[in-house]
Amino acid sequence: MNVPAAGRIGRVSPATVKYPHLLFTVLDVVYALPLLSVQEVTTLDVVPPARAATDALIGSHALRFQSIPLVDLGVVLEQRRITTTRTSCTLVVPGGPSQANTPIGLVVEAVNGVKSLPPSDMTPPPRMAMLGHGQIVAALAASDGGFIPVLDARRIAACADVDAAVRAWRAAAPEASIPALE
Repeated sequence: MNVPAAGRIGRVSPATVKYPHLLFTVLDVVYALPLLSVQEVTTLDVVPPARAATDALIGSHALRFQSIPLVDLGVVLEQRRITTTRTSCTLVVPGGPSQANTPIGLVVEAVNGVKSLPPSDMTPPPRMAMLGHGQIVAALAASDGGFIPVLDARRIAACADVDAAVRAWRAAAPEASIPALE
């Protein structure tokens, strides 16, 4: 089932309309992405890669006559694979220029909902968070339960793990990386 992100989550309260962020879980940590950077949320349907690839590459997903790479966001964030369950799903985000703008599926453990995270509640991430794979954390948002790392979809697409996964996906099935004509 392929549904736009806002439709999959259900009704969005008026309070979340101004600064909507999609909340999701990866390795038991809640993260956020601006809702407008998520093209859609889909079920986790995986076609494994034809051969061994990078740790981040899980496989492919058929998305409206086009195959897209599926990337394990746990590997990108913490160098550990997530355990997929019935609540696991795929966040489809735009790919970067190095991926020929092919959409990328980010596999997460669960989607938690949509929440308004105004800029006044955000602070830059600590310098330590900018080391290694933390460069995809754009801000920390204050919330009732502490801080929520807010990720940047463009930075995710540009990070080395995702770029290597997309290159490996293309090498494993070059014809799958070419969008089909509709």
